Amino acid sequence: MPISADPDRAVWYPLELQPDKQFLCRFMTVREHLKIDDLITEANQISDEKAAIAKLVEIVAVGVIDWKGIDGEFSPEKLVDVLTPSELIELATGYRYAVRAKESDLKKSKRESLSPAVVPDAAGSQTPAK
Repeated sequence: MPISADPDRAVWYPLELQPDKQFLCRFMTVREHLKIDDLITEANQISDEKAAIAKLVEIVAVGVIDWKGIDGEFSPEKLVDVLTPSELIELATGYRYAVRAKESDLKKSKRESLSPAVVPDAAGSQTPAK
């Protein structure tokens, strides 16, 4: 199962100024990362604050699936009721980097767990080191 489809694989992203507010972010596909790039570009070009906030909520909806430290059941639409504008901007622009860092850490730990006598080849097969 791809990591982006595994519901058990996710990362908690705490807000910088209020780390008790945390958001569960799932791993995303390349297409979803590119969609977020496009949405951020669109949000930066919007001069109407209400429309820009709606675009930020749309960005969060791509990969954030839950929260803790906030009352009530998670819904991207409820973010405007529980976050400040700065917190929403932080979440919308930062969570995917936490996910990417966690994915990188997972790959690194997998590589480190390989026996020093075994080296993966280009096809992913493990062969004895020479």
